[in-house]
Parts: sequence; structure tokens; C-alpha cells
Amino acid sequence: MVFRPTSTMKEFYRRHLPHWQPREAVFFVTFRLKNSLPYEIIESLRVERERVKVALKQFPESERAQQDYLEERRYFGK
Repeated sequence: MVFRPTSTMKEFYRRHLPHWQPREAVFFVTFRLKNSLPYEIIESLRVERERVKVALKQFPESERAQQDYLEERRYFGK
């Protein structure tokens, strides 16, 4: 599918790529956060994650997958 700007869009150039700004549009912006956390925080999260993985081994096999999923979500949120 080829995107073609319409007359309702503002077109401008920055560097070598065209940019389009549809009027009254919603934009999704992604930020790159690599290296934005201090090393101490990353290390404490890693240690906590390893501790939790060891603790999850005590769960019965039937519950382990669900608990692992919940812990991964919690870890990602942190």
C-alpha cells in the first residue's frame, strides 16, 4: 500500500525525507530509552529477577507458567 498525501495534509521537508502532518490527526510517538537507567538500578532489577526465577521453581508445574507470566509482566512494568 502506498501512502499518498491529500490536500488536507501539510507537507514539508526536513533533511531529505518528506514529512506529512494530517490535520486533526492523532500521532503515535516512540522514544528510545536505551541507557536511560543507572547501572545500579539495572543490576538490582536483574538480581531481583533471578531471585524470583528461583522462587518460581517451588510452584507446582500447573501453576508455574501462570506465575512466570505474571512476574514477567511485573518485571517489564518496573
